[in-house]
Amino acid sequence: MNHTEVFVAVNEYVYKNPLIRWVEDLNHRTIRFLRKSKDRVYDFGCGPGAHSKYVEGKYLGVDTLDEMVELTGRAVKGDICDLPLETGVVSSSVCSNVLEHIGDLEGAVREIYRVTKIGGEFILSTPCEGFLYRLGRRFTTKRFVERRTGEGYSKFLGEEHLHKPEEILKTCSRYFRKGPTIGVPFVVPLLSINVFLVRRYLKEVE
Repeated sequence: MNHTEVFVAVNEYVYKNPLIRWVEDLNHRTIRFLRKSKDRVYDFGCGPGAHSKYVEGKYLGVDTLDEMVELTGRAVKGDICDLPLETGVVSSSVCSNVLEHIGDLEGAVREIYRVTKIGGEFILSTPCEGFLYRLGRRFTTKRFVERRTGEGYSKFLGEEHLHKPEEILKTCSRYFRKGPTIGVPFVVPLLSINVFLVRRYLKEVE
């Protein structure tokens, strides 16, 4: 299996595993709780469009993979480092467990900043990479990837998770004003005890 095939297979597995599905559901509910804008929600790196079920109004996903755009149904193909959007048109955007996969982290955050209007919100979710996250991964996706590919999971992880959560949060804070932060599942925003960290950012006057 090539890299893209593994990535697509992992996404399919994630949404079939009840434990992962429960944590992912809580993650998306937390994102919805932090979203305040009632305008269209843009989902950057939308994957199969899981967050669309948590959006009451208009929704548009953006993803680089044709398979994910097709699965979502309400998405367009696009690169997070070169979004197919005009400058300053987005009131509300979501980026859930995506930025750790992007080689040009700075470019991706800068592009999200570009398309966000003044006063617009950007909701980030990122894996914590702490003890609980590593434990869950050991008995779920790690086992799945090793059985499916016959290779060590560390090789796949090294290709996929290119940035630590601290780096991602720091980069986003250079562009946006930091807002409320919630840990999933334990609410307290500590990387060491949670699976995901969800934070609301705002774009202020330049």
